[in-house]
Amino acid sequence: RYQKLVATLEDSYDYVIYDMPPVGTFVDAAILSTLVDGTVLVVKPGSTKRSELVDACEQLKKKKQASNMLEVQNAAKTLFANIRFMSPDNPIRSIVMTSSVPNEGKSTCSVELARAIATSGKTVLLVEADMRRRTLASLLNVRPAAGVYAVLTDAAPLKTAVTPTQTPNLFFLDVEPNIPNPADII
Repeated sequence: RYQKLVATLEDSYDYVIYDMPPVGTFVDAAILSTLVDGTVLVVKPGSTKRSELVDACEQLKKKKQASNMLEVQNAAKTLFANIRFMSPDNPIRSIVMTSSVPNEGKSTCSVELARAIATSGKTVLLVEADMRRRTLASLLNVRPAAGVYAVLTDAAPLKTAVTPTQTPNLFFLDVEPNIPNPADII
């Protein structure tokens, strides 16, 4: 069912960004990375151990802080430009953002990349796919009525679960807390 949701989201938005839990801790990112066009692995210089980075890269292969906000925004715009130029003939439209361990800035990168794309005039859906440690709703200052689990279980239609944000062209799909067996859902 999640694969079908990914296809539906890609048909509805120019870009879809999934904010996932660390690949070194849970298998969710490695699984979802097989369903999307690309994966971004976020690392924190001086914090991420080489062995953790190697392990995270290996897991992804098996399955297919800046000091100020202006620097982060510029970095996100540069990342977006690089993503666009990676495959001009077959544009990358869905991306998994993950990290090797928690607290490396993945959610901040996800939000800022989504904002950079949205400010370019493209529609973006940012999906909270970390079913264990949700953070995006608070970063975006939104409180959706329903989320991914409600959509997957037919408790709410996708149109109801997707919430606009304060950034034009940027939409958000949250995930509910305390979802049983998150890996089984993906």
